[in-house]
Amino acid sequence: MPRINPLTAEARMDQQLLATIDKYKRLAGIKRYGDLGVKIGKCATTANCRLKSPGTFTLEELRRLVHSLRIPPEDLLPALYDTRR
Repeated sequence: MPRINPLTAEARMDQQLLATIDKYKRLAGIKRYGDLGVKIGKCATTANCRLKSPGTFTLEELRRLVHSLRIPPEDLLPALYDTRR
């Protein structure tokens, strides 16, 4: 049986952030991730790159995204703070 490497804390938080963004993207009626580029003040290509590697979001981009998608703090907190420590 192959070995399974557990996710690092950063990888878990990245997955949580992407799941939260996806949830509120769908609630806002946005179908494509590239359409989030307008929300963060960047082009669609930049938005897609940020979502492929969530650690590269700038603070301003993340603030704009949270504000435009109306993500409540209690849903965002697990994606930014590792509660397993």
